Amino acid sequence: LIKQLNININRKYKHMKEIILVKSLLLLLISIGVAQEFDENLRISIVPKYGIDLSDSNTGKKESGERNWANTLGVGLEAEKSWYGISFLYRICQNTYNQNIGVFIDTLVPGSLTSHFFTGKIMIIPIESKNFTLSFLGGSSFAITNQMAYFYNEQQNKNLHHFLRKSGFGFSWGIDLGLSVTEKIHLTTGFSAEDFQNRTKVGTFFFLDFGLKCRIY
Repeated sequence: LIKQLNININRKYKHMKEIILVKSLLLLLISIGVAQEFDENLRISIVPKYGIDLSDSNTGKKESGERNWANTLGVGLEAEKSWYGISFLYRICQNTYNQNIGVFIDTLVPGSLTSHFFTGKIMIIPIESKNFTLSFLGGSSFAITNQMAYFYNEQQNKNLHHFLRKSGFGFSWGIDLGLSVTEKIHLTTGFSAEDFQNRTKVGTFFFLDFGLKCRIY
């Protein structure tokens, strides 16, 4: 009984430490945000982006067996004021890969998948300085995927291909870091996730992005 009580106490103590750590981090971000002076002017920027899809939803394998990451291209429009803003992004993600459809022996055939993402997010900017910016983003996304896939037909005893099209709404969240080059140009890098798993069969995607943020207003 004493041993079980010690285990429960240790679990509660560990849980309390995690809560304290999270609260401390949030308080630190809030204190940094309160201590600084935000730009109260409306700022509008265009952000072209290049990225890599790190998920399994849009990838295949090379002939060597290595992962074949999908590349993405996108363009965003952001409007910011003080410590908040909104972000809209269109992204296209395309990948060609080799798919193993062999039954008795390994048979690699080419496949392809193209995805389109339309994303709208709310931006929270806890840290903004002359040279550095940190932003948290959350919102919704709509995706359309077009896949050319292969399957083995036992009746015809041959490999056939078919076209799959999926679409649906999902949730989106991410984090962006910005480093100023000039007053109106920033280099950005960020991580974002698009989750359609709960509502559709589109999948879940994880993107690592690099961009050039150009202020136009």
